[in-house]
Amino acid sequence: MEFHCYTDWDELPAGADDLFREAEHQSLFFSRRWFETLFRFGLEADQQLAIACVSQDDRFVALLPLRIAADGHWHALSTFYSSLFSVLLANAEHDEALGCLATGLAGLPLRSLSIEPIADDDAH
Repeated sequence: MEFHCYTDWDELPAGADDLFREAEHQSLFFSRRWFETLFRFGLEADQQLAIACVSQDDRFVALLPLRIAADGHWHALSTFYSSLFSVLLANAEHDEALGCLATGLAGLPLRSLSIEPIADDDAH
């Protein structure tokens, strides 16, 4: 498994759309359209995009859309309009994908990472 972090929607390989389509069956708040719209219209001008991803054999197995604040703190790509947020995971290898994601994030220059709102019954 490989970790990647993209900073623009146009950088994200087309294969990521498969995972977004799978996730949006669970909630509108997991769709690519939701995240793109939220980033475009719901964030402050000084915030940047980061899409942390794990791939295996050209297939995306984990996606974590994030926003980077000017002070170096990283947050879930969410606002008060978001009622739900989660790591988007393919149906297989959850533990390995999450481990790779955590290791990759630990290697990035972030001061802190805040992921919310997570559903009470989220198993990830």
